[in-house]
Amino acid sequence: MGDAVWVEGAQIARGATAVVTYGAPGTVVKTLLPGVPSIVVTLEADALRAARTGGLPVPELLGTDVEGQPPSLTLAYVDGPELGTMLETRGAEWIGRELAEIQHQIRSVKAPPPLIGLQTYLLEVIARGPLDGRVRHAVLDRISALPGGTALCHLDLHPRNVIWNGTSTVIDWNNGSRGDPAADVARTRLLLRSIIHFLPRRERSHMRPILIDAETSFAAATERLAPGLLDASRAWEPVIAAMRWGESPPAAERRSLEPILEQIL
Repeated sequence: MGDAVWVEGAQIARGATAVVTYGAPGTVVKTLLPGVPSIVVTLEADALRAARTGGLPVPELLGTDVEGQPPSLTLAYVDGPELGTMLETRGAEWIGRELAEIQHQIRSVKAPPPLIGLQTYLLEVIARGPLDGRVRHAVLDRISALPGGTALCHLDLHPRNVIWNGTSTVIDWNNGSRGDPAADVARTRLLLRSIIHFLPRRERSHMRPILIDAETSFAAATERLAPGLLDASRAWEPVIAAMRWGESPPAAERRSLEPILEQIL
């Protein structure tokens, strides 16, 4: 917590599905946004338990309130900056390698069968998403044809979902699932490419080569740690692009996703 003043109820972060606020001292509360189904709390809790049982560095789950209005989780507070803020002090290549090493730890954990299957999760997410019918059916067919697996997958690993305080702690497990780790690789590569679309225009020309370095470093480290997995991840790219399309990305990012989705037609 450092020198920060702890104000219970003050917002820490807000994402697509939830808002995170300070809870009682030493805790945070992750509350679902209106319209987000309560099962998301159960899914994240299951993934956190699987990760913690597997020895991964994740926040301690202190409680869930699935019946709450709105539903929420209570987690132990993890102090430290997001990995992405280490860009100037550590550099893009280090961030890429760190993400690859974290992801390698995650996929080394065999997920327990109660954890939702990655393909089941993606079929549900994309089936109710905003894709054009022809593209959606092609993506759903691709998901069913791709290999399954038993590895733990985070499916949202990017620099903002890692807290650094000398070691890395992985947060935001609401996409956590059991399946093919190649899908996790494809997701992180796409998310690294998406960062550019959220930067102020005046920063983009400077940041573009730096972000490319981070992705290149991530890819190289992934190949070193798990030879062949990078190539295997390419089959998942249209599926992951479809998942991202449903997350209401900026218009410029949508345009960058279109060629990936067209691969499947």
